[in-house]
Amino acid sequence: MTTKKKRNELSLKQKGDLLKIRDGKNSRQLTEAYGVGRTQVQNILKRMHEIMDAFEDNGSASRKRQY
Repeated sequence: MTTKKKRNELSLKQKGDLLKIRDGKNSRQLTEAYGVGRTQVQNILKRMHEIMDAFEDNGSASRKRQY
């Protein structure tokens, strides 16, 4: 019997930090460092420009979702 893994959603600040340290690291290393799934990391990398714009606009850094 397997145990369910609790979902871990990153805040805007954590997503910005992930994008800043992504140089030289692959998706697997980022998933282990932040404790999230590979798909979530890949979606963050794909939406990099949207996330960085929101991060730089000084939105609420603790907010987890856009809307």
